[in-house]
Amino acid sequence: MKQGRLVPLQAPLPTPYDIDKPKQSRRAIRSFRLLALIFGAAFYYTFLHQAVASSFSSKLPFTTLVRPQVLPHRQALVDQCKNLRAPAGPPPDFNPATRLDNGGKSDRFVEGTKPVVIRNAKIWTGRVGGNEVTRGDVLLDRGLVVDVGKIHEDFLTLEDVEVIDAKGRWVTPGLVDLHSHIGVDSSPHLNGAADTNSRKAPILPWLRSIDGLNTHDQAFELTVSGGVTTAQVLPGSANNIGGQAFVIKLRSTSEKSVISKVLEPPQTLITPSSNVTHLHWRHMKSVFNFISHTSTHFG
Repeated sequence: MKQGRLVPLQAPLPTPYDIDKPKQSRRAIRSFRLLALIFGAAFYYTFLHQAVASSFSSKLPFTTLVRPQVLPHRQALVDQCKNLRAPAGPPPDFNPATRLDNGGKSDRFVEGTKPVVIRNAKIWTGRVGGNEVTRGDVLLDRGLVVDVGKIHEDFLTLEDVEVIDAKGRWVTPGLVDLHSHIGVDSSPHLNGAADTNSRKAPILPWLRSIDGLNTHDQAFELTVSGGVTTAQVLPGSANNIGGQAFVIKLRSTSEKSVISKVLEPPQTLITPSSNVTHLHWRHMKSVFNFISHTSTHFG
């Protein structure tokens, strides 16, 4: 350095930021080690824990990973897993005509029910692409729609025939509600009788709507009065997968049982799972984006 003149240094002086760099580097290393430890523990618990425990327990004959009370149910669990893979749909020998082979009546016909003639009605038949409307009569007998059109006068004079004059009102096929909570959400609403939702877990595929169905609920009579005769009863929307839905007939039955209302139940409802060869159907309630609701047909 010459007198009266400053010579610039070759390297700049360290700034406070540069001084803190070693501390920040040490913090990053500690954070990385902590994350690695967490991921390692999760990996061990998920993939290696069961293998290590199984190897260790195999050397100790007096220990087992399976609780003793679970062992007798193993075969039932295996059978249930097989059922989940069974294809949905009717059995191979299903024939719709067999419904009428039982003396020409519906399999839901209640003995003692009189034939009914609805006269002078405006009838939406549902045929011709849903556009056909005709005026005339409807004959109901043995649980079936026997005839639509003009019913012969001689039939109307029989003593055991109930005649209803529609006076030009609409008569339609029974309406089907594909998204209903009837019977599981009580009417009037009572917290103690509301079984629409279960908040035990976000995914509950084994939950069944019929297990909470109250067949004495007054909503059935009110709904039938509006023309709805069939409904698919679903669990609520509090879960990503809410559970299994079931299609039921809303008409009253003498026994007031759930099974008497279920329409074509899966064989597993009335048959031991080990004897099941084909499931009729399963409907699963799913919720997507918490906005759109769907009942998915699973095989």
